[in-house]
Amino acid sequence: MKKPVILCALFLVVCGLASADPATRLRADAEWMCQAVVKVDADAIVQHTYPGLVEKIGGPAAMKDVVVAGQAELEKSGLKVVSNEITSISEPVQAGAELHAVVRTKRVVRGRTGRQVLHSYVIAVSRDEGENWTFVDGQKLKPQHVMALFPDFNVDLVLPGPSEPVFERDTN
Repeated sequence: MKKPVILCALFLVVCGLASADPATRLRADAEWMCQAVVKVDADAIVQHTYPGLVEKIGGPAAMKDVVVAGQAELEKSGLKVVSNEITSISEPVQAGAELHAVVRTKRVVRGRTGRQVLHSYVIAVSRDEGENWTFVDGQKLKPQHVMALFPDFNVDLVLPGPSEPVFERDTN
């Protein structure tokens, strides 16, 4: 008698996870992307970058080259991303056929003499009603870039302004 109840409960949990709401899926995909940045997983970063941006850069191979070159530049400067965490996520808004949201992050980059803390954000985009999310780094985006990437951008989604990194020198 207990076995059917346990199987039924397991089935309900699995169905609940499979049909997670857009906000739950957004958090999961954003956390995955944050970790890909820390691990320097270029393939994962390309996979979770907004396809419109990947296309404008020249396709997945060109996008991967940009990611790898950016990492090489960091390493050459003696820098390494040591953490990248979500600080907040906005409610998704409808923007034409897409959902958009802002994911604020705190990125810590370690250097030879200290660390740099940057509060930044990405624009999260779903083309399938919140089942899957891709991202565009928003820190350096100007309004004309946003409109070029997202012609149906919903102005109800407030984008944070750029922020300057804060350098914390080691005391040792």
